[in-house]
Amino acid sequence: MLVRLLLVFSLTIVAGLPKTKVNVTAQPYMPYWGEEEARGPDGSRVIMYRGSDYRLLEAVASVLNFTIRVIPTSSWDDGAVFQDMVGMLLGQNLPQRLSSASSIRLLVAAWLIFAFILAVAYRSNLTASLTLPKYPPRPETLQEVVDTVDMVTVPAYGEQYRKFYSESNSPLFQALGRIMKPGPSLMEGLKNALVNKSSHAEEKKYLQYEIMDKFTEEDGSTHLYVGRESLFSTPSAWPIPHDAPYKAHLDKCLLAALGAGLYDKWTADILTQTKLRSQRRQRQRQAADQQKRAAETGDVNKEGTPILTLSHTQGGFILLMAGLGLATFAFGWEVLPCT
Repeated sequence: MLVRLLLVFSLTIVAGLPKTKVNVTAQPYMPYWGEEEARGPDGSRVIMYRGSDYRLLEAVASVLNFTIRVIPTSSWDDGAVFQDMVGMLLGQNLPQRLSSASSIRLLVAAWLIFAFILAVAYRSNLTASLTLPKYPPRPETLQEVVDTVDMVTVPAYGEQYRKFYSESNSPLFQALGRIMKPGPSLMEGLKNALVNKSSHAEEKKYLQYEIMDKFTEEDGSTHLYVGRESLFSTPSAWPIPHDAPYKAHLDKCLLAALGAGLYDKWTADILTQTKLRSQRRQRQRQAADQQKRAAETGDVNKEGTPILTLSHTQGGFILLMAGLGLATFAFGWEVLPCT
């Protein structure tokens, strides 16, 4: 769980001037910051921004009375980061018939209840044991990960963490350092975790977003998950010019939004929307595949699945009616001599 969005911006607020424009530089890194293209009323191309960091920045802007101006940027490569750091340092802006005895009635009632509960419990457990897949216990803690997997992949910048764990006095950290492999990207690490005994370490929310977006099935399930423990802390901040006079106001707004749970709410909303969108894509893809197979096999059902009609249940219905007729005849045969 490592490295979240680097959102760098610089404020230049001039007293007496409302709606000051603030330059913001941010790369798409969901669920924190994302960009979507849309068409405006006049047909022009408009870029819409979303994500928890953008919502937070937007909330702060509404309180401090400034507008956001996103400055396009191509990448966060080392050179650009260094250049932006230097620019920041220099103060530049960035983008269920009984006996009548009650005792007997009570005993029978208790037994019926017991038998009903026992039968239901047995059937339920039997059904569950026969239908639910059995998976081995999944590793959640760092110790369980080290004892279970053969490799822990991390991004290229995780080399420093591998060295740190390898040189640690803790046997657990040393074992972790030996199985860490820096270099694979997030998608490579997650795909590798699906087929091999391995895991991938990245920033927690980023992992959750990518798993929901790329690895969610039609029913909402996924074969990947995020463990409880973290390998390293991931502090984050908004860099601003040194001794900036608006730092206290900015801190107050950030603490208010974070304390009210708005930031976590925005992040949860993004993850939920991403999961639903991924399920919708899977359903559309499955429907397209079914239609394609139906066209190839000449199936008249346009949805690609057979529609059950009365003809499909005719055999069972005939058996039911024959059983009811036989039961009625047997009942009449027994009652007729008595009358």
